[in-house]
Amino acid sequence: MEEFIPIREYAEMTIAPACEIIVLVICITFYLLLDKSYISKTESFRYIKMTFVILYISSTTRLVMYMLIASSIEYHFLIYILRSAYYIGISFCSLLYAVYLKGPLRLKQTFKFKFEHVGYIALALTILIDIVLSITKAGFYITENNMAHNTRRNTYIIFCCIIFLGINFNIFRSKSRIPEKSSFCLMITGLLPLVMIFLQNFWKNQFFMSFSIIIPAFALILMFHTGSYDLQTNSVAVNVFYNQLQNALDKNKTCFIFCGYIRSLSNYMTVSQEFRDSYQNFFVETVRDGMISLLDSEHIAIAYIKKNKELNSEAAYALQNFHKNFDSINMEYKLISLETDPLVRDAKSYGDILKIAESKIVDGQTYRVTKEDYEKYTKRKYIYEQLSDIYNKSDLDDPRVLVYCQPVRNVKTNSYDTAESLMRLRLEKYGMIFPDEFIPMAEETGFIHVLTMILLNKVCESISVMVKEGYNISRISINLSVHDIEKEALCMEITQIIENNFLEASKIAVEITESKLIKNMDLIKSKILYFHEIGIQLYLDDFGTGYSNFERIMELPFDIIKFDRSLVIEASKTENNRFMVKSFAEMFHRLNYALLYEGIEDEVDEMNCISMNAAYLQGYKYSKPIPIDELKRFLTKI
Repeated sequence: MEEFIPIREYAEMTIAPACEIIVLVICITFYLLLDKSYISKTESFRYIKMTFVILYISSTTRLVMYMLIASSIEYHFLIYILRSAYYIGISFCSLLYAVYLKGPLRLKQTFKFKFEHVGYIALALTILIDIVLSITKAGFYITENNMAHNTRRNTYIIFCCIIFLGINFNIFRSKSRIPEKSSFCLMITGLLPLVMIFLQNFWKNQFFMSFSIIIPAFALILMFHTGSYDLQTNSVAVNVFYNQLQNALDKNKTCFIFCGYIRSLSNYMTVSQEFRDSYQNFFVETVRDGMISLLDSEHIAIAYIKKNKELNSEAAYALQNFHKNFDSINMEYKLISLETDPLVRDAKSYGDILKIAESKIVDGQTYRVTKEDYEKYTKRKYIYEQLSDIYNKSDLDDPRVLVYCQPVRNVKTNSYDTAESLMRLRLEKYGMIFPDEFIPMAEETGFIHVLTMILLNKVCESISVMVKEGYNISRISINLSVHDIEKEALCMEITQIIENNFLEASKIAVEITESKLIKNMDLIKSKILYFHEIGIQLYLDDFGTGYSNFERIMELPFDIIKFDRSLVIEASKTENNRFMVKSFAEMFHRLNYALLYEGIEDEVDEMNCISMNAAYLQGYKYSKPIPIDELKRFLTKI
């Protein structure tokens, strides 16, 4: 349909100044945000910035054109230039969108020339055709009496439509290469410009052209540059991964997670093209409607979020494709899979479960998380929560912390007047919890110091009661961890607890493991000297379990050296071993250290150790660890 209309009426029909001003404001705002913010800026990011710059220029030419026409200035040639500049800009922006999507869609070149070069040539032909149509008066032109030839033969709009149709075709064709949600979003943002272009022609105006370009550009920013999606690996951010998983768990959906630990994964992804190709093939073949994420620099996880579906096939399929694509690459890896369990409702817990399961296997092995693993994790998490609560309350009389002790036999008096304190937890849900279950966790989290102070306070209370009842108790020792030693106020805290229980400092002994001397010598030295000055006896614990630096040991005022059970065992094996252990014992004895042997289990151990200058003996031969209240039956009254 062709018609002649006054040029001012044409301007009002095709140009909406308010719309163009809004576009200008959006372009300025987004350009500044993209330039100054900490948004993810990949190599192809420049296409988005260019889009806003060109769109700004295009909308400006549109406004200038409207003002010229509104002012009745008869510069027809200038109006031709401004109109062409606007449509060329809009067309170029749509082409930039198509070029950008080459990366996310993993499009392969099917021509000798690059895709963008073909697009530039097509745009040049579009410009040439539009000029020819204007010259031959078959397209847009202005008559001498200011009438505009309004025609539907707008080659630029046709060019944009072809571009967006091609984009949607490639999105559909490449949907297996990107996550399902991403392909859906790209398809919608690719269809909306087409719908807007159709509507504006249906209403015989062209108000929406600028907006039709903003939508795809805005979509690209949200999808690929907000940190939620990585174009190189097609992976979502960790927080997005866990959020999506949490939503599924909240809706009682069953999910399958396949996790691969790959040593130096980030390095492989950066330097190895073979690895990147294998990764891409694995992604295309495996992820499908799943969600992939790099949990950290060495862990990659795939989650399949589904409902009422058998998921064993997913595990087998993911495993098969992993071996198919990566076995040719010489790398160290472990594979773990799991199906979500009703016992674990927190999404982030599954990251911890995967890492715990990973520790159970060696490189090259696979492991399927079991019901027992979930039960252990649930118990571990409960213990952690209780430790956290104990730490936060810092109640020195917390009933959950129990004091056990193991009596120590004094060889000289053939009696029991000392003991080593040991810690237990008694928790409502699981009952008695032994040190191997909670001490490593407490040390890792820093909760251990509060536990040590609770133990010390309860030991002091018990000693105070035993002293008042007339029992002969020389001292009870407590173990100090690295975290205890690192506390600046440790000496003050220990002194305060002892004084609050009206005890002499000599009733308490402090045990420090030999290995801690190597790493924390300067820190330990001042505190050990302080303990020695106020009368607290000092034990060097676990001598013989690691590298021994005698210079450092003799530099400190230790009172008792505890020989580890391993030395007792070695001394009973051969005469050479016995000679070596006995030599150590005689050396310490001559230097006036008292020797305490741990792990005495029978009379043979006992006699061997007594012959090697033992002053104290400790082990199951005399007693297993017992509640501190039961220690009285080993003590004598004064």
